[in-house]
Amino acid sequence: TYSDDSSENFPQNDWYKTWSSCYYDDGNYGGVHAEGDGCKVPGSGESEGFLPSIGVVLTLTALTGAALVGMARRP
Repeated sequence: TYSDDSSENFPQNDWYKTWSSCYYDDGNYGGVHAEGDGCKVPGSGESEGFLPSIGVVLTLTALTGAALVGMARRP
C-alpha cells in the first residue's frame, strides 16, 4: 500500500490472475475482491485511486487540442 492508500496486487503463477481482482478458477473464486461464492468489486462511487481520472483528463485535452488545430486550418 502506498502513501495515497492505493496498492498493487501481483498473484503468483497464472497470468490471468494479474489482470483481474476477482476470478473463477477450478470451482473457486479468488483474488482481492473474491467473497465466498462470487465477486464484490467496488461500485463506481467507490474509487480505488485517481489513475482513471488522469486518463480522462488527458483524453479530453488531446481531443480539445485536435479540435483547435482543425479549426485553425480551415480557410
